[in-house]
Amino acid sequence: MAVVAALPGEIDRDSRRPGVAQEWEGQIDLVCRIEIRHPLSRIQAPTPVIGCARDVLVPVHHSREIHAAIPGSSYAELDSGHVARAERPEELIKLIRDVIGPGR
Repeated sequence: MAVVAALPGEIDRDSRRPGVAQEWEGQIDLVCRIEIRHPLSRIQAPTPVIGCARDVLVPVHHSREIHAAIPGSSYAELDSGHVARAERPEELIKLIRDVIGPGR
């Protein structure tokens, strides 16, 4: 939980770094332009999709759409925001281990 407590300070510190506004604008522009839906139906490998129910940056309906578009994919949803690895690390690790198998 120390990671979660430290995160807001790190974000605040980073947001004051010179050039960060332009970096965010570039990321937002890229996200708005990228279209990934078309090739999803061609994925043949076992594919887990994990959605985060309280994610405001990438709303969970996008994860559900990705899952629906990948044949045979599995889907799990965490009660988490965008940074599940900090908000729900144990649950995320369990989901990943369930997919890759024990001992990995």
